[in-house]
Amino acid sequence: MTAFATVLGFPADDLAAMAGVAAATDPRLHRNHAELARLAWNARRLTGDQLSEVLDLARRLR
Repeated sequence: MTAFATVLGFPADDLAAMAGVAAATDPRLHRNHAELARLAWNARRLTGDQLSEVLDLARRLR
């Protein structure tokens, strides 16, 4: 829930309440969670082919 809340720009507690689920008591956030959220938000504009290219590149860079 915390990851979705970060991407959507909502406080995790608020999103959990809207979804009717319990909020995490001790969420573990990635140290770059804000940057990851921006990346995910911007990725929504990519076509399926573009997203596939990005994923392929990310796998090769690992």
